[in-house]
Amino acid sequence: TSPASPALTTNGGHVDYVEAAFRDLSDTERMNAEDELREVANAVLVAELGDPGDLDAVRRVGEWVRDYLSLGLEHLTGGDPARAPDALRDTPLRRIFQVGFTLTLQLKYRADRLFKEPFMSLDDVPLVLPEEAAALEALRRKRPRRALRVPGAEAVPFRSLREVASSEVLLARAEGQVAALGSLLGGSEGPAHTVLARFGVSLDVLGVERLWAAVVAMAVLEEGVDVRPVPLGRTVELGQRLFEGSPDAPRLRPSAAERALAALTPAVAEPAREELRRVVNVTLARLVSELGSPWLREGRLDLIASAVLPMESAPVP
Repeated sequence: TSPASPALTTNGGHVDYVEAAFRDLSDTERMNAEDELREVANAVLVAELGDPGDLDAVRRVGEWVRDYLSLGLEHLTGGDPARAPDALRDTPLRRIFQVGFTLTLQLKYRADRLFKEPFMSLDDVPLVLPEEAAALEALRRKRPRRALRVPGAEAVPFRSLREVASSEVLLARAEGQVAALGSLLGGSEGPAHTVLARFGVSLDVLGVERLWAAVVAMAVLEEGVDVRPVPLGRTVELGQRLFEGSPDAPRLRPSAAERALAALTPAVAEPAREELRRVVNVTLARLVSELGSPWLREGRLDLIASAVLPMESAPVP
């Protein structure tokens, strides 16, 4: 069977627009469309691999082509599978493939542009949280993919416009995080290295998530931008400002987010402030989830909490 022959089945629970397009074709239309499909798949196979004897590669190319055709058809039909046969009749399959491929390629180009920003990373660590970092890595492949939210899972092809839109959201979040954290670290690598030295470890060891925890916690304490580990002598005060409720049902004090945002927002440019608010709220929710119960039970945070929140026992400059 040719790798380009359409297997008329749904794919992973998604609406298969290729199946929908072929379903209502006449016998003659179907034969012509299958010929077009083989031509597109063969052209991609030659461009990508050059070895028609590699059966696994042929299978992968067939899947790629089908995914991009389904995306292109979904776009051209406005998300209405019933219009797929007419779209197939009116539009050459090569053009449909190009539409689908371009939808994902635009995401890759946008991710690549972000990495060209002058202060996108520090010591080769992007200034983004883990979920957005995984999304960027997947999008920057030669053939862009979608990162799954399962840690360590292999990225997967795009199979719907909803998935494309989801990655656009992650891209926008990454752009906001780079702008926000970059500003809070001083705006360039020089000042940022001075700030990071206060933690005593490199950013790849510290992690962007823990760095944000320190940013937010110190903003709650100081009502200003003071990026450093939380001094052990102030952990009781921090807990008092962050947590309320009981050990079995810890809650965030409403004033905590207000204090953090009042401190951090003026230091961040307007386009990144929406993402700053989201990251502050996510970070505070994580602190409540990870540290709220222990603090409300014991009235203190011990050094083991530094796995979530960087803490410093000695004075720092």
